[in-house]
This record gives sequence, structure tokens and C-alpha cells, in this order.
Amino acid sequence: MPSDAPGGSAGRASPRRIPWPLLVPLLLFAAGLPYTFGALGYEVGTLAAPKAGMFPLGVGILLLVATGLRGLQEYARPSPPPEAPGPEWRRVPALCAAIGAFIVLLKPAGYLIAATVLCGAMLLILGRRRWWATAGIALAAAALSYFLFSFLGVPLPMGPLPF
Repeated sequence: MPSDAPGGSAGRASPRRIPWPLLVPLLLFAAGLPYTFGALGYEVGTLAAPKAGMFPLGVGILLLVATGLRGLQEYARPSPPPEAPGPEWRRVPALCAAIGAFIVLLKPAGYLIAATVLCGAMLLILGRRRWWATAGIALAAAALSYFLFSFLGVPLPMGPLPF
């Protein structure tokens, strides 16, 4: 029966659904509130001498600001409807598999090897570079993050490498 026919649902208002591009920032904002307030339970310290709560509080504030701004932007000017997924959708499970491989490799192989494999896999999945460029960028990114974490005093799994 057509909705404008007598006895149809023309006079009845259909429930309004929140579109996904607006719902996601709202849900992340709602999740960010207890996260940020929970971070306040830790001692924050100062920028010169940060304590355990500094990073979680910064992440929480960033999450609230970013999702709040994205929600307002989506409310003011809604996004166009999404296109049908193309062949690029396979990248998402491939990236998840790369992260899973990093998790599995981290303790037995050590941070430097696992991070190199992760960076190399992500570069292969996301872009088309020559193999030597991919290997060089992956090794440089892993080494840089390893030395940064070491400089900050973060203990990382060593694996078979002596450093």
C-alpha cells in the first residue's frame, strides 16, 4: 500500500535515524569522556616531568576535541553517501593481519625485527614502492622508533639481536 494512501502511514512520522558519519564521532566522544576523566585519576605531573597520567590525559583530550569537531562538521555539512567498496577493501584485513603478525613476532623476534616486518608489510599493503625502498624505509622507521623508545627508557623485547 502506498504511504500516501488513506489508512497508510503518511501521517505517522518515521523514527529518525542518526547517520553513521555522525553516529561514529558521537560514540567516540561518549567513550572519550570516561576515558579522559579516568585519566585524571592518575598523577599528571608537568611537561618537564610527566607522570603516569600525562599521556592518557593528552590522548583523552585529543579524542574529545577531534571527535567533537568532526561531529560538528558532519552536523553542519553532512557527508555524501559512501560509494560501493572497490578492490581496496582487501587492505583492511591485510593491515589487521600485519598487526597480528607484529603481536605474534614481538616477544620471540624482538621489537626491532617485529617492527621492521610490520612497517614493511604496511608499506607493501598501502603503496607501490620498489622492494629496496620499502625495506629501507621499514628498517629506518623501526630503528628510529627503537632508539626513541630506548632514549625514553621504555623496555622493549630484545629477541635474538644483541641490542
